[in-house]
Amino acid sequence: MSALSAILTEKRLCWVGRALRQDIADRSHNNVTDELEKPHSEWTKLIEDDCTVMGIDFTEIPTVCQDHKVLGSKEVVLHVRPTVGTSVSD
Repeated sequence: MSALSAILTEKRLCWVGRALRQDIADRSHNNVTDELEKPHSEWTKLIEDDCTVMGIDFTEIPTVCQDHKVLGSKEVVLHVRPTVGTSVSD
């Protein structure tokens, strides 16, 4: 996985987690929940792939996202970031 892909995976899952931690009346919470229930959605497929890379069971994502520290403990992707001054060539 390229460093850019790793960053995008991390950011998408962090955003999903943030949205799912919002109040159930919050628009972002409702939109993410609705979208995750659509199995043929391209966005849902991306999140499923991200979960696979991070070792998270997709069906458990609402539960896992309730504690943002759980996502942060998944180190599969989080340590692939390039250091300052290096290029992302992948």
